[in-house]
Amino acid sequence: MDLKLQADNRLQAAAAMSNEQLASIVRQADPAFYNQITLGDAERKEYYFVHHQSITVTRTPYVCFFPALPDLKHQLLQLKQSTSDSDKELIQADLSLFFQRAKELGLTRFRNTGYDEDKLHFEHLPIEMFNNQVASHQPDYIIAEECVIEHCKICHGKKYVDCDYPPCGGQHVYDCDACEGSGKVACNVCEGYREVNCSVCTGSGKCNCTACNGKGRSACTVCGGKGMIEKVGQSAQTETCVSCSGSGNVVCTSCSNGKVLCVNCGGNGKVGCDHCRATGAVSCEKCKGHKKLTCTVCYGDNIDNRYGKINCKDCATTGEIICLSFVETKITVENTRRLAWKGTNEFEEDINLSRIEKYVQADSPLQVVYNKVNVAQPFERYDDHSRAISKMVLEQDKISKNAYPLLIQEAMYYEPVPVVTHTYLHITSGEKHRVSVLNFDREAEVIFHSLPSTKDTIHKMPSRGYGYFVGKAFYAKAYRNSTDRRNELRLMIHLAKANGFISEREKLSLQKFMDEFKNMHPIDRAYLEECMSAKTSPPLQTQEVRFSTPDRADDAISNVRTFIPVSEQDAVEKNCIDDIIILIESAKQKPVNKFKQFYATWQVSLPLLGLMMMLIFFSYLFLNKIPEQRAHVLHEELNQKVNTINWKLSQEDTSGVRDQILLLTHYSNLPLPDSPNVAYKIHWQHVQVQQLNKLGALEDALNKKAAAAAKKSSSKKKKKSK
Repeated sequence: MDLKLQADNRLQAAAAMSNEQLASIVRQADPAFYNQITLGDAERKEYYFVHHQSITVTRTPYVCFFPALPDLKHQLLQLKQSTSDSDKELIQADLSLFFQRAKELGLTRFRNTGYDEDKLHFEHLPIEMFNNQVASHQPDYIIAEECVIEHCKICHGKKYVDCDYPPCGGQHVYDCDACEGSGKVACNVCEGYREVNCSVCTGSGKCNCTACNGKGRSACTVCGGKGMIEKVGQSAQTETCVSCSGSGNVVCTSCSNGKVLCVNCGGNGKVGCDHCRATGAVSCEKCKGHKKLTCTVCYGDNIDNRYGKINCKDCATTGEIICLSFVETKITVENTRRLAWKGTNEFEEDINLSRIEKYVQADSPLQVVYNKVNVAQPFERYDDHSRAISKMVLEQDKISKNAYPLLIQEAMYYEPVPVVTHTYLHITSGEKHRVSVLNFDREAEVIFHSLPSTKDTIHKMPSRGYGYFVGKAFYAKAYRNSTDRRNELRLMIHLAKANGFISEREKLSLQKFMDEFKNMHPIDRAYLEECMSAKTSPPLQTQEVRFSTPDRADDAISNVRTFIPVSEQDAVEKNCIDDIIILIESAKQKPVNKFKQFYATWQVSLPLLGLMMMLIFFSYLFLNKIPEQRAHVLHEELNQKVNTINWKLSQEDTSGVRDQILLLTHYSNLPLPDSPNVAYKIHWQHVQVQQLNKLGALEDALNKKAAAAAKKSSSKKKKKSK
């Protein structure tokens, strides 16, 4: 299969498709949404599915140093027996024994930096093949000239090195490092001072007095510690002891403050050390007093002149080191599937490998386009497409044809998938987005990379503000203007869809009103978008052709007539214009009933009616509460005046009381507080009679008292006159 011919045929077929055909594919994918957008220029792209295989070789020179063990030495000599040790001859070798011993001994190999200047050192070595394929495991090669057996630089070929134990230092028998060859060490009890603290007085030099038990005072011998003695000849009487002054204790004469000199140390506090017999030194435990030690690390015999020496670890007591210089070959096979593109166009995020794979023969066999396996001149079979793809892939994978990792074989399968991307303008929102058509020469797939906000958030449409409903209820100017603007655009959309779809010419005409679309409320804009997307334009309703004033209706008729130029109107569009004009003229005869519209706008009318009912209810309560509150105040006044009358009567003060009682008659129309339905008049008649009776009784009593006083004074006057 000729990949270039297959690719060219497909690209030619894709190039033959016109922009109108590509736009038709987008329209068929979403006819409803297509009515809302205008497509920009087509940006054609070539996406390639690539199945790529690269085989690379890396040759790395290493150096590793081994002890000259018999088997390794024998193996190396066998490998070199047929060489001349010149011109850096390379010998294919099985180095598994060396690698095994390196692992056992924990040896490390080092990169041979002497070949770093040559980017393709040892490129001439052949590549091993298996079943006509590059073998995954390649043999190693030794550099014969650099593989040598040398004297060990550590032991200088003598197999042994001086004992590395510090006290020994190769002597084998050496002075004891603990006692420094003296056989004695300081006593660990007295630390060489020969004396220790007295165990009796704990180093103080003094002990408690046994006579007074360390108290410094003893019982008085005169009174026996009683403090009192009997008078001579008078057994029944006692007197204070003069010797102890009645205390019963006297100062101890055997000690000083309860302390006496220690007999064991003579008051010195120190005694001779028993452990070292007061010499300050004891026999060395390490050498048992023999002053010398024998090293247990190094040899004590003189075989191979190894007295006082240990085995050389570097050469494993062989005296020789093997320098193994070899070349390691590593084969890497990379099998990848990826997406490539030609030109400067960037990938769209939605167009990925898994999507492109559906449109190609992804499992087709690979074709070798480059081969450098065991040939002097590389074989190349690139075409224009594969050369560009190879360059891109090799750069991405950091593979070179002139340096390691070195490309020795490359195979690939590629197939283009034509893609076209449009930038489209959403008429109602004014937003720009991108849409791509994949595989449009065969079975096309349309991908909208992003959608307008109104389409993305159709379920999160913001609700109308309360101001809108207030304006609708009272038919405000702002509401009339927004409704007129929406109805006019609705008529234009209806005219544009008269022949079943909105043509590109009509979209450009609607695009002139983009700012008006953008300034609308999202609900109104979504309503117009739904009208644009409908398969058939729904019939116009009365409210959709009604305008706020006759002049505004005439302006709408004029705009509808000029929406499509007269020269470009077809019969269907002309009939549609005539129908719209008839509907508008008919709607003029049916103006908006503001009263009905107010009550139809329940969001405003219901709250207002509820508010009015609440005002009426609370007004009724308020108006009925005033008389009740007024009656309460009058009752309080009445009680105060009755209390004042009672107080005056209790003080036998009748001046003005009768007038006050008679002035209370205007309270008689009040209801009783406990019985609102009973007038206070009947109750007050009893109270008034009671108060008048009290007043009458008081006045009679006062009159009698005054008459008696007058009679008494007159009798006194008569007596005086006599």
